[in-house]
Amino acid sequence: MIAYLGRVLDALDQLGNAIIGGSPVETISAHSFRAAKKGNPLAQVVVDVLDEIMPNHGRIAAQDVLARAEAIAAIEKEALG
Repeated sequence: MIAYLGRVLDALDQLGNAIIGGSPVETISAHSFRAAKKGNPLAQVVVDVLDEIMPNHGRIAAQDVLARAEAIAAIEKEALG
């Protein structure tokens, strides 16, 4: 049940990111981390707040998005032969 709840919360996070104009497969945290690296001041505020709750949250979120993308790519590559 906990794993299910985590997946649902992650999906809602991705939905929120899509609603604000981001990629539907990226979380708000990962999007903010990337945007902050490019100098977006609002994104930096989001990253700073999240880092207070969980250190390196944005970087971890970005790594999770990359790992998820690589896993999906492997599944699709296998399916396509």
